[in-house]
Amino acid sequence: MKKNQKKITCNGNNLHTEDKKLMSVYKIVISSCCVALLLPACTSYTTKSTKPLVMVNKVAKRESVIMPGTHSRVKLEQSGKRLKKSRQQALSPFLNFKNVKEAINYCCKSRVLSMRMANLYGVQVIKDYPIEKQRIVKKQLDEAMGLSNSIYNSLLLYAPVANQPELYQKVKSSQAYWLLLEKALSKEPTREGFLLVLEISDKLLVSNDTMTKLLEAQYPDSQSKCINIAGRQSLYAMKLARDYLAASMDIDKEHRMGLMLETVNVFDSAMLALENAPKNTLEIGGVIKSITKMEWKKVYDTVNECLEGNGKKFNIFVMINFCETLRDKTDRLTRMYTDIG
Repeated sequence: MKKNQKKITCNGNNLHTEDKKLMSVYKIVISSCCVALLLPACTSYTTKSTKPLVMVNKVAKRESVIMPGTHSRVKLEQSGKRLKKSRQQALSPFLNFKNVKEAINYCCKSRVLSMRMANLYGVQVIKDYPIEKQRIVKKQLDEAMGLSNSIYNSLLLYAPVANQPELYQKVKSSQAYWLLLEKALSKEPTREGFLLVLEISDKLLVSNDTMTKLLEAQYPDSQSKCINIAGRQSLYAMKLARDYLAASMDIDKEHRMGLMLETVNVFDSAMLALENAPKNTLEIGGVIKSITKMEWKKVYDTVNECLEGNGKKFNIFVMINFCETLRDKTDRLTRMYTDIG
């Protein structure tokens, strides 16, 4: 070994050089190799520079340009989507139906929800809608969407449904319409979006109604019939609110007003049928009279004022509040019929 040569030991490996000056070069090379081993195959960097950064995928051998801050924004958006999905899953618990009557009740709820979710979306399109009310409405819409998911998923696993091919397929069909509506409801509220929501909600309502009738037909008795009728009253409350809202926005105004008149007449007839139901208890009879004289009268008068004025006057928020109160009361009536021994 020459005098100017020296044995160098680095991490247990012997390196022979011809010049001591090369030692620093080896150190740099070794350091670079160590860093390279720690880097993933595809790495992106964020700096304060305004120049685009290049992300190299060594596996695919492709390059893509990443603007400063984009990587963080994408991560934030993905995180928001995961959070929303987790929230929806938390709001969609499995429903363990105690009996067929309870399953029929939830089928009735699916009809109500198809209309109520359209209302909760549409009301956000109104100009100057208070921000605090928007937060409440968005929360209510999330809860309604979660319950809808629960209903369809639980029905498909419920034996009386799973063992009836026609009924099972109808539930699947309703779920397919629901997924379309869910997609529309998840977008930013706009007038055009509301038009799409109206269209899909009508189709979902028809499918849900058939689904409810098929399940009721499996167990035909006066109690099942009363559950269906009372549940339909909650549906009519939400349908009136939806069509009233659409008419106030000049969306098929004449058609919507015609639907409102039709719904009012059907609701009146159904209340008479419930008053004479054979299984009515004193408590049920009291709730029916209360609905007729109070909650329904307020809704009826508001609709009648609009119809008599040929749609020149609308009290949107008053109507929506009245219909929500009517829905709560008719939901209570439906539960009372469900709980009859």
